[in-house]
Amino acid sequence: MTFKTITTSLLASFCTVFSFYADAQCLQLSSSQLSFGVVTETQAQTLNLTVSNTCSSPIDITSIKFYSVVQSMPFSVSNTSYTIPAGGSVVIPVTFLPIHNILHNTEMVLTNNSNRGVLSIDLVGQGRYSNTYYGTTENLFAEDLKNALTARLALGYNQLGYNAARDAMFMTIDNRRTNGQLATINTLECIYTGRLITGYTSRTVAQNAPNNFNTEHTWPQSLFGSSDPMVSDLNHLFPTDANANNVRGNDPFGMVATPTWTEGGSKSNGTVFETRNQQKGQTARAMLYFGVRYKNASITLGFLTGQEAILRQWSKQYPPTAIDKRRNNDVQAVQGNRNPFIDYPQLLDRISNLTSVASVASVLSINLPDTLINFGAISPTFGNVNDIYSYVMVNNGNQPIQVDNFAISNNGFRFVGNTNTPTVINAGEKYTLKLEYNPMTLLPFPLAANLTFSTNIATRPNIVVPIVLNNISTGIDLNAKKYGKTLTIYPNPASVWIRLAGDNQNTNLGVRTIEVSDIWGQLVLKNLTDTGQIDISTLQRGIYFLKVSGENHEIRFGKFVKQ
Repeated sequence: MTFKTITTSLLASFCTVFSFYADAQCLQLSSSQLSFGVVTETQAQTLNLTVSNTCSSPIDITSIKFYSVVQSMPFSVSNTSYTIPAGGSVVIPVTFLPIHNILHNTEMVLTNNSNRGVLSIDLVGQGRYSNTYYGTTENLFAEDLKNALTARLALGYNQLGYNAARDAMFMTIDNRRTNGQLATINTLECIYTGRLITGYTSRTVAQNAPNNFNTEHTWPQSLFGSSDPMVSDLNHLFPTDANANNVRGNDPFGMVATPTWTEGGSKSNGTVFETRNQQKGQTARAMLYFGVRYKNASITLGFLTGQEAILRQWSKQYPPTAIDKRRNNDVQAVQGNRNPFIDYPQLLDRISNLTSVASVASVLSINLPDTLINFGAISPTFGNVNDIYSYVMVNNGNQPIQVDNFAISNNGFRFVGNTNTPTVINAGEKYTLKLEYNPMTLLPFPLAANLTFSTNIATRPNIVVPIVLNNISTGIDLNAKKYGKTLTIYPNPASVWIRLAGDNQNTNLGVRTIEVSDIWGQLVLKNLTDTGQIDISTLQRGIYFLKVSGENHEIRFGKFVKQ
């Protein structure tokens, strides 16, 4: 078989493989950051990200990943996969709708089938609550947030007194005729049993027989000496059947497996009281409100300690209803303050506990969108930016993390740029490590190695990421048996000269015709020599094939790398 036949065959193989070749560097982003400015929880903001494909083959975006921010997903897209045609682009609308009034700084990761790594875009937006009542809580966490709420709930508070508060509750706030529940006559419902009374004309009538209604202090009044302002705070007062009120007594709330009393869905075992499902959320938010509102008062905060976990669970499981929100408005109208956990239950996610000093738990976490660095196939022109693999690491915790001691186990790969110093990745940010095939080596394909590095994360001190490279993207098998006899070439890789090594098999050719072809099969050099030395200084970096024809008609083949 002639050298021309070989190179023609190789070029044909290249054309077959090339139709599947793509790389992430072909994908160009319209921006490295989307900055949404100030956005409230009531009005989403959408910005467009344009992703362009500058290569000659389609590339698929296979998924779009976001990271949670304080147990929420404030950023989103309607579609998570796209096909970008060669030379084309797609517009990806990204929406920001925060539920927290904090600064959001996170990443959006686009995985794709390019074999050159994911794409990552910085997302920044300031959340702000539309209810300006909570303006002083912006960007606060833990004890700072708790203190801000305590101060806010006391500001403008109108102490009604116990009688006035109960009158407002019985006749207006919880009266189904006046609170938006559309009853045609005065109607009250027991929060625990669901029993209704109708047609009463005053609080006194509602309290006396045969109605027998009472006022439930969700936080038992004996724990604060029945004193104001706690005793008359409507945010924890509710109408209840007198008997149910007596059964509950001063018992803490919780789940009751073996009840000694049940009515209307509520249960008691004489030690713990479980409200019916319809009331669980409202009871939880009333208790949690009380713990924040009066944390500096002479109350027994320890009463909340054993209940806090289940109350938080109930608050999430049974979110505020329209009636709950209407009640919050009506309470503010007469009392001057609100229950923040009805307006924004998610505030609890930023307060670790209510009965002692709250703190922000330190979370050191690194997310690696690519668990495998798969180059697939690389182009024949080494040093091309399209052959660089961008390996992205995302800090999805809340503390800075340090990555260090980068190493590759096989010299068939190398780093692009400096990796000698430790790198700190701030919370919500990313670090991109760039790798490439090392053309200074003639290692067999496929290549395999491991990227290793260390972190300051106790649970992940050492990370190992596999690396693979299948072949040159032409489809040429550089490890296939060569036709005819092989040449020994020195040095290899080389930058200026190559020589045929001085062993017998290479020196018995006499005067030689030298032909050098690139990996595309194109002849780039041809000359006669009897020294075995060839000037390659004019060649670009890459892999080349050498054919030497001797006077005695022997033909030998070899390959070398121009560095």
